[in-house]
Amino acid sequence: MKKLFLIGMLLLSGCAGNRMITPTEIKANQEVKLYLKDGKIDEGLVLERQGEDIVFVSGTDQKVTAIPMSNIRRLEKSQKHFDYEGHLISEAEIKKYRGNKNTWSYAIGGGVIGGAAGLAAGLPIWLANDNPPPLFSAGIGFIVGSIYYATKGVKKDRNMALVQVRELRRGENELEARQEAEENRLKVLKEEKERLQRQLDEKRKNESQ
Repeated sequence: MKKLFLIGMLLLSGCAGNRMITPTEIKANQEVKLYLKDGKIDEGLVLERQGEDIVFVSGTDQKVTAIPMSNIRRLEKSQKHFDYEGHLISEAEIKKYRGNKNTWSYAIGGGVIGGAAGLAAGLPIWLANDNPPPLFSAGIGFIVGSIYYATKGVKKDRNMALVQVRELRRGENELEARQEAEENRLKVLKEEKERLQRQLDEKRKNESQ
């Protein structure tokens, strides 16, 4: 039983994520909380890594800046979610696009792995004194494994939903930008047409005098 308990604790301890981030862990599309050496604190999204700099879009003012790693005092995982322009993504949006495919597949796979591990851990005990039976230990392992891997599946489903929301917003922003550019083009054409029409009217007026 003690072996089973230790296995369960080791598996479940992996579910608790550390909020601290080391410089080598920084990657694109990662939401972070920055503590800069000048005392400034900001949260936002890492767009990319460029050598010793990170390209960061701020969730405070939506500005994109390249921040040298040497200027960063501390890095943490942000509890907030941002799109590529630094705007917040709500839990409702994530839930709207989040599926359960990975949650279920990870849970089932984890149950099989955990059950096998529990059976392997309980078999020597059962052979020694027939207490507890190996099916009991396999059941405990199945439950622990399912919970552990289901947690990983939930995280993957959330990450996929986040990417989908970001891409949808980027598509909407690009469409709005194209529409605005087209509206500006039509406005310029209209103004040019009106200018030419005024010149033509003025010319006709002068010719009639």
